[in-house]
Amino acid sequence: MPDGSTDAGTLRQSAALVLAGAVLSGPAAMAIVQLVAPQPSWDGVDTFIDHYHPVQALPYVLGYLLLGGFVLFSASCHAVAGPKLRVRCSQRPAWRHSPSGTC
Repeated sequence: MPDGSTDAGTLRQSAALVLAGAVLSGPAAMAIVQLVAPQPSWDGVDTFIDHYHPVQALPYVLGYLLLGGFVLFSASCHAVAGPKLRVRCSQRPAWRHSPSGTC
């Protein structure tokens, strides 16, 4: 049987990862982009391309940290929850539907 404190620790770590991803991919990354290489007001595709800088991809790259944190958080919540609180058929993809209503 898994150790409950380990599961709770993993839950806390994944929650911290979600928080870090939200802050870093949002306000922090946008501030860095505005300081290093801001985009001018929209004036057409040519202006956009001329002012492009790779640092402008930073919010999107750090968004993967947020996404990974959500995946780990979801799995950790499942691990910490008691059997009656776990989602039925949690291993089945959500987009697949069983007409009979069974797993």
